[in-house]
Amino acid sequence: MNLAVDIGNTKTKIGLFKGHKLLWNLSVPEISPRVIFGLLKNSPVESAIVSDVAEKKSKAGSAFAKIPRVIFLNSKTPLPFINKYKTPSTLGTDRIALAAGALKYFPGKNVLVIGMGTCITYEFVNTRREYLGGSISPGMEMRLKALSAFTARLPLVKPRQVKTLIGRTTDESILTGVILGIVHEVEGFILQYQGQYPALKVILTGGDASLFAGRIKNSIFAVSELSLTGLNEILLHNLR
Repeated sequence: MNLAVDIGNTKTKIGLFKGHKLLWNLSVPEISPRVIFGLLKNSPVESAIVSDVAEKKSKAGSAFAKIPRVIFLNSKTPLPFINKYKTPSTLGTDRIALAAGALKYFPGKNVLVIGMGTCITYEFVNTRREYLGGSISPGMEMRLKALSAFTARLPLVKPRQVKTLIGRTTDESILTGVILGIVHEVEGFILQYQGQYPALKVILTGGDASLFAGRIKNSIFAVSELSLTGLNEILLHNLR
């Protein structure tokens, strides 16, 4: 059994794999030895891979020590694709995982992965299994918080769907601006990539993906646990 652990800015996702197959996954607010020990008690984990953009893995270090082989993903970890990023040491491990996950679903294709989380990330892998890079912009919650934090009177609005184009209240105006702004941003990026790379496959993933999947006009594939799948693919590549 393989364990994939994705420690993000706001939560930690954990997945148990048998070969390439995801058996189950869970999401917890905080990584801790108790969580990992609980998983090890019920599952014979032989290998694990950890992506830690939030630098919290030390909080569960004693638990990871119980696993025979553990890979802490970094810029020097062998990958199942060619990394053409100019500054690999600055590339987030969450972005690396998404690129690896893209190849699992669409090997030999031009693939754009859009991660909808704390930040909105765009990752591009071409037909030659080359990761070229992408883009980063503020995520939905970050945009909502920024409007409240950097103005005197705008409230902090909770995310929810809006169906109107014209906001009739301040809350509606904020939600319309943020949500439709993200939709237009995503559609604009997709159109530009399609103009340069034929037969482009687009994957939408991340915690906020469900809020936007039905609003994007372009053909997309929604994959909920792409980061965990990508981590497992990197682990299997190293085990081979």
